[in-house]
Amino acid sequence: MSGFHTNNLFSRKGIMRTTTKNLAAGAGALLTAAALALGGSAAAFAAPPLPAPESSDVIITKLKQQTPLGAPGDGTEWDSYDPASRIDGVTFEAYLVPGTGKDGANDIGTNAGQQAAAQLTPSAAQSSIDAASPAVVPTTGVTGAAGTAGQIRWDDLPRGLYLVKENLSSMPAGVTASAPFLLAVPMTDPVNRDAWMDTIYIYPKNAAVTAVKTVDNASVLTVGETVDWTIATDIPLLQNPSFDGSEPVSATNPQFVAPDAYRIDDTLVDEQLTLAPAFVEGANGGIVVTVAGAALTEGTDYAVVRDLSVTGQTTYRIVFEAAGLTKLAEAVNADATAQVEVTLTTTVQSADEITNNANFFPNQNAITNNRPFPATPSQVKYGSTQLNKVSTDAAASLAGAQFRVFASEADALAQTNPLMPAVDTDNYDAATGTWTTPASGELVLEGLRFSNFADGEAQLPFLDASGNQTDVEADKATDNPKYQTYWLVEVEALAGHQLLAEPIAFTITSTDASATAFEVTNQHNTGAFVLPLTGGTGTAFLTIAGIALLAVVLLVARRRRAQAVTAE
Repeated sequence: MSGFHTNNLFSRKGIMRTTTKNLAAGAGALLTAAALALGGSAAAFAAPPLPAPESSDVIITKLKQQTPLGAPGDGTEWDSYDPASRIDGVTFEAYLVPGTGKDGANDIGTNAGQQAAAQLTPSAAQSSIDAASPAVVPTTGVTGAAGTAGQIRWDDLPRGLYLVKENLSSMPAGVTASAPFLLAVPMTDPVNRDAWMDTIYIYPKNAAVTAVKTVDNASVLTVGETVDWTIATDIPLLQNPSFDGSEPVSATNPQFVAPDAYRIDDTLVDEQLTLAPAFVEGANGGIVVTVAGAALTEGTDYAVVRDLSVTGQTTYRIVFEAAGLTKLAEAVNADATAQVEVTLTTTVQSADEITNNANFFPNQNAITNNRPFPATPSQVKYGSTQLNKVSTDAAASLAGAQFRVFASEADALAQTNPLMPAVDTDNYDAATGTWTTPASGELVLEGLRFSNFADGEAQLPFLDASGNQTDVEADKATDNPKYQTYWLVEVEALAGHQLLAEPIAFTITSTDASATAFEVTNQHNTGAFVLPLTGGTGTAFLTIAGIALLAVVLLVARRRRAQAVTAE
């Protein structure tokens, strides 16, 4: 059962305490009668107890868990709660346990009936109800339906012991369902212990829990890299029935007790995400679990169970063991806001808009009835764009130009740290991150993070002076570091063309490459990019003149040598 404040639902212990009070009231009556028989003077000190009434009014007020908590409830009215914590829309069903009504074998209005009730558990009461013929028809009510926020009023509920349950299908999102509990009608007034209460007030308080999933991928720009997903879940505040606030919280006097179960499921679509490193029974480095920031140990505090029952999906169940449940209680006794965090490291497998979901089961009731609390989903988005190669020569071949992509203009200019998405596609070398144009000139650049979406949120390119996102450049104070602009560098030109003189900036905002297609035009070698051809008219004339001049030089040199020989 979820935790309670000053006025709680009645656990078995509460019924036993009520029974003790009622028996005490009966014993007081016997003592009073004896005193009257001896002298009659005792009548001035105590009135005889009233016979057990045949009905009582019951008011249920459904609340979110309160902090700090006080003593368990005693059926009296309590007004020290925040009215805003009332919860509407929850259906309660009260089943009369067979034989406990007026004149039944275990009439709750008799000592024998109260003694029998003190030994009964909710599960035993359920078995008795299930076996009854005809079937027990419950008294039902919906909180807030009668116009009073969070409340149900049952006037003149007949005497008996009731099993009260919350209808699971009526539970609002984020509110845990409590376990069934037992309610004794009537109840002895805890203040005037020689009287019965006309109205019994019940304040079931369930921990309102949340489960939030976030993702960290602002710096993860390519398919094939790893992304961390974190699921943050609340720990239900379950009041220790023995804690009354009279002594400080300690290990032997905790304010909260551990839930009876705790489980978190995360489902990955295999073609989109895979656990990194891969699943290993009993030792999963890709899954980290912490409570209030302290790491837990797989195999001791929790187990990881892999579920492959759905084709194309892998579900990882993080199931808390007894040691882990104990650590949950220790955490919320130290800090009532403590949370559990489960981080899964995954490899992005495809260029797609990927939504990752998780489910949170805060107790055994949620597990048994398969009623988890869905975590708020989170997304990563990886997409494509299309480069359309164009030449100034309409007849030129467009095949063979090579490009690389960079995350910054500085890297592009230095040609360092090219992005290398792990995609298997034509015209791409994943080992070098080089893209090569086909004959059509249409080249799809694939597997890059959306420029305008990171860490599960839309991103605008600029931040204003207050640090808020703006898409108006005139208002910007700084660039938004999560908005990603990519830079394209041509590393090999088309045959007979010039390399691009500078990087080209582009963005990715879709999984449809054609939606953000852009042109890259290369200059065919003409004009200033073409030198005189070897063998042309101008060069031939120069060549002939040079040969003639050389011949003249050789002739003059030979004549001078001949004249020198004659003179000798």
